[in-house]
Amino acid sequence: MGVCECEAKLETCLKDNFLSWHHRHPRSWYYRYPELLSDWDNAILCCINCHDHLTTNKKLNEETFLRLRGQ
Repeated sequence: MGVCECEAKLETCLKDNFLSWHHRHPRSWYYRYPELLSDWDNAILCCINCHDHLTTNKKLNEETFLRLRGQ
């Protein structure tokens, strides 16, 4: 997909360091829909700082996914 740096780009972003996949929903949600776990619209590549912020703030998480994936 050509993504090499954090997509979230929040205030404390590390840009291209410590990148990992952040999923739109909690892990337990994907037990019912395992095929969506690897769906591009349900995951973004982000640094660990942004990942932590998105995990703890549901509203920010949804806003970020709407901004990046449009759904």
